[in-house]
Amino acid sequence: MKHGDLQKAVSEGIIDSYFFDIKKKALTMHVVMTYAGVQSSYDLEFLQISHLQFDDEGTSEWEKLELTELWVDESPDQSSAKTWAITLNFWDLAQMVFRCGSITVNGENLL
Repeated sequence: MKHGDLQKAVSEGIIDSYFFDIKKKALTMHVVMTYAGVQSSYDLEFLQISHLQFDDEGTSEWEKLELTELWVDESPDQSSAKTWAITLNFWDLAQMVFRCGSITVNGENLL
């Protein structure tokens, strides 16, 4: 998948599972999309995470976790650090911003 297609593919999807491995500096998530009655899913893996920031306007728990939007702010070819710059937005209330060395979607490297 090309990085320009990733935002459209997963925005407004439900993250039904996720895992942040601090030791490995990796975030994995399974995003389920339903559009016009058709369900699709994406396994995302963000590796070699650095510069992680999480901001949330609220303190209460969510019943489910919506990935409202995903932005690729910079790709490695645009970045002096040769990393991906990513912003994940949840429910338009919280966001996670980080850099990572690589991204896979369903086991394939993001282009």
